[in-house]
Amino acid sequence: MLNATRADALLEPATIGIEDRSLKVVASASGTTLAVEWPRGFSARTVAGLAELVAPDGAIVAREGELLPIIGGSGGRPFGVCSVNGTTDGPAC
Repeated sequence: MLNATRADALLEPATIGIEDRSLKVVASASGTTLAVEWPRGFSARTVAGLAELVAPDGAIVAREGELLPIIGGSGGRPFGVCSVNGTTDGPAC
């Protein structure tokens, strides 16, 4: 679910997981799977069967089952992620 009351949108609290060998993002409140486009350099991996979202510097941004930090970007489908927890980068910026 998006909060589009401003020019830049905020993604509501969500978790990550793997589905069909792809990273999925699930809105916590509704359980809806969301399509997102991550900023340049972000990647996904699995460790011990659990998904991780990894920043370009190698820092783990989120692990499967954990709430994602604040995510901002452009509304639309897919949601173009522009900032993750205050770090701005990406195609929607």
